[in-house]
Amino acid sequence: MDIQNSSVDRDGGRIKLPAHFDMENIARYRLPFAKLVVYTTRPGVIVDFSGMTYIDSIGIATLISWERVCKEKGKCLILENCSRSVRAELEMLGVDHLFTFGAVGARSATRQQQ
Repeated sequence: MDIQNSSVDRDGGRIKLPAHFDMENIARYRLPFAKLVVYTTRPGVIVDFSGMTYIDSIGIATLISWERVCKEKGKCLILENCSRSVRAELEMLGVDHLFTFGAVGARSATRQQQ
């Protein structure tokens, strides 16, 4: 799979995650994400979860890292199209408050508050 062309939209500030965002394939997304944060002209980076069916603890740690990188660059990380199970997992781990959640076509994203 060519991650550069199929999963990253620099103009839209979007990166689409694979069906399994886990230890086996996270490395392929680190450099494209880093480039996206630097080169997008958008105020936020959208991580598109549509089609994702599995995320492990390494995937969640990566998302936390990406949120910090975005914050350092003055951008917002928006998790879009998260399934209920992914959001429940983030809540269970106590990290959901770190993220902004949005939906395709939404004009504004909402920050989870506890």
